[in-house]
Amino acid sequence: GEAFILKITNHKTVGGEIKVWCHYSDGNDGWVPIEEAKEDCKIFLGAYAKEKNLYGQPGWKKTDGYWLKEVHDVMCKQKRSNEISTLKCKLYKKFTTAFDDGNLGVNHQETIIWGRAFKQSLDIEKHGGVLKLPLHLYRKIPKKLQKYVELD
Repeated sequence: GEAFILKITNHKTVGGEIKVWCHYSDGNDGWVPIEEAKEDCKIFLGAYAKEKNLYGQPGWKKTDGYWLKEVHDVMCKQKRSNEISTLKCKLYKKFTTAFDDGNLGVNHQETIIWGRAFKQSLDIEKHGGVLKLPLHLYRKIPKKLQKYVELD
């Protein structure tokens, strides 16, 4: 896989350009321009700037918000991932319940809709989008998960 920054341990200014010493997951450490480090992982750059009291210094002025923004992004992604995981479980349960129900069964329209919704839910996390359900089934989805579902 692709190497990623594990830690920033030093910095220097060369010809007016700030470079940081990055320790990478594959062991290939080296000096990287600060702009490149900003693209790779702002959380480490912000943590290093805080540790070395660099906030407000030339070239480091905007780094004080990096850590918070990066952590916020990570937490939002984790919350979304957890919600989608819960949604997948709910849809799978609805599908298997309808599938095993003596009144509905394999070929019933509701069983098919739940099965398709479950299949679509597997793609939402990677590709985005929403599920489509008819109103009577939409109402069976917990309110906090309905943001991933629209009426069909």
